[in-house]
Amino acid sequence: MCRLFNEGNYHRRLLSGELQASIEHERPSTIVSPTIPPGSVSREVFYFEGQALVAVVQNFITTKGKIAASGKADPKKLFIKGKAYRIRKKSDPNRSRLENWEINEILEKSGFDAMLTYPRGWWDWLKSFWYNTILRHNDY
Repeated sequence: MCRLFNEGNYHRRLLSGELQASIEHERPSTIVSPTIPPGSVSREVFYFEGQALVAVVQNFITTKGKIAASGKADPKKLFIKGKAYRIRKKSDPNRSRLENWEINEILEKSGFDAMLTYPRGWWDWLKSFWYNTILRHNDY
C-alpha cells in the first residue's frame, strides 16, 4: 500500500496543488510511543482530485504540528482507476503483497520508470530507516 502511495506520488501531487486534502476525523491519540509523544492527535485525511476521492491516509500529529511516527502519511485506502485498494486484515486469506509487476501495471508504468520500481522500494525503506532511526530518534 505504501509503495502504491509513494510511487503514485500522492504527497507530491498534494503539495503541488494537483490534489486537495480534507481532515475528516481528528481525535486524541490513544497510542504513546518513542515516535508518538503524549498529546499527539490521530488524524484521518481524505485526498481528492477534483470531486473524486483518491486516497485515505492517517497521520499522528504532535503538539508542535509535525507528523509523528514515521514522519509520513500512512495510506489506508487508495482509489485508482475506479478500483479500491486497502490494507488487508491479518485474518484475510488473500493477504499477499503486491508484486513489482502488479504495481507497475496498476500505475501504468513502463520502460525505465518501471525498472526503477524495485530499487525505489529499497531506497524508500533506506531513507525511512535513516530518518526514523538516526535523525529523528526522540526528536519531537
